[in-house]
Amino acid sequence: MNKVFTLSALAIGIALGGCSSSDNDSDSNPTYSFNSQFEAGQSSVSYSGQTARQVLIADLKTLIAGDFIGANDASDVLAELNALYDASSGGDIDNTNYLFSKTNEVLIPGPTYGDISTGKDLKGKIAGEDNALRNTTLRGWTTGLDADPTPDEFVQYLFGLVADNVASGQIRLNPNDTNDTLPAYITESGIDIQQLSNKFLLMAVAYSQGTGDYLSDDLGNGKGINASADQSSDKPYSSLEHAWDEAFGYFGAARDYADYTDAEIRAHSSADGNPRGEGYFDTDGDDFIDLRAEINFAAAVNAAKRDFGSADSAQTNFTKTIFDAFIAGRELITNQPTDYLTALEEQRDIIVNNWEKVYAATAVHYINDVLQDMQDFDTDDYSFRDHAKHWSEMKGFALGLQFNPNALIGLADIETINNDKFGDAPVLSSETTENINAYKVKLREARDILQTAYEFADANMGDDNGEGGW
Repeated sequence: MNKVFTLSALAIGIALGGCSSSDNDSDSNPTYSFNSQFEAGQSSVSYSGQTARQVLIADLKTLIAGDFIGANDASDVLAELNALYDASSGGDIDNTNYLFSKTNEVLIPGPTYGDISTGKDLKGKIAGEDNALRNTTLRGWTTGLDADPTPDEFVQYLFGLVADNVASGQIRLNPNDTNDTLPAYITESGIDIQQLSNKFLLMAVAYSQGTGDYLSDDLGNGKGINASADQSSDKPYSSLEHAWDEAFGYFGAARDYADYTDAEIRAHSSADGNPRGEGYFDTDGDDFIDLRAEINFAAAVNAAKRDFGSADSAQTNFTKTIFDAFIAGRELITNQPTDYLTALEEQRDIIVNNWEKVYAATAVHYINDVLQDMQDFDTDDYSFRDHAKHWSEMKGFALGLQFNPNALIGLADIETINNDKFGDAPVLSSETTENINAYKVKLREARDILQTAYEFADANMGDDNGEGGW
């Protein structure tokens, strides 16, 4: 999968695809919208299960920051967290109202997870449970885990930290501000469990499933892009169309993604009444925001953030590159021109390689944030909470690079970054000057490893203090 392409993904798709059953208009931006070749008048696009998991991941982040009112001990907190993570834990995900919301907007389908898609949880799709790990075990974290941990065990370890902090009832203070009582999800060692668990789940579930399952040609039994092009049972799509759609669902883009600017996707342009400025839009004008089509999640948002933050002299265009390849690939699947599977693999490689680069660039972004946090030690600008947040996001994304089985970066580099450079907790201002400076060097070395692996431009990497880059 380590290939370099110079042609536009969309151009390739159109050249090989001819006319299609897409309802895209050539005079406007492409949309991820395709009519059924089996059932007249129906859409063939379906990925509701992936949307349900995007919402579950977002809701666990919200829940971890909650007060856990009524929890009498750690087991109560664990039960509440696992009720969203593991359908077999005794909860009832299908009949539980989701927490996800957009202010003043009515979301559909809802109000329950089951309304989005029934029978979905996160544990069943986490790396190592539904698919094989790249090297049989989770690499890059040792504290509190057995010798050969799984991603699921790591999630349970993080849940346990939150549960213990809630159950202890102890007042834990910010080590840099004794007037600041820490919430249960931030440890005194500087780990933000809300952020670390959220980023880890985005990688171990959505990224793992998208790159390692639905876009894979390494799996047997007709999975991934080896799936059948014939109609799937009585559904309005083929098995191959559906697999491609499910990967798109895990990427998280709205179906009219190309109509958004990077600033709109990253939800930082809502001033002056911009209708797309919060990362969603009522495209069909029905006064609802459809979670399955009209909102941007996860990797789709991070792609826009990195494009927006790239240097003028080294601009990236992850959003267009990935979205165009998804469109072109879907056209190929539907039209099946000569040798279309070879062309489809090319589009798949464009998606997977750039999806990986998005998250690697995001790890670089948070390395730079941590370097800036450390530069602010012993000043009024320093924030322990921000430092914990940035370090945990950095660690979560870097850990997750191991979940793409055909990654551009080697597993040894991933282990070096996570074990030797980042460690399992940040270096805080209470450390010696020698240790602080040594850790800054390690962060820069980790950044260098990522730059070499992905051939990122110097202009996007940042200086010694993390300034001037992503």
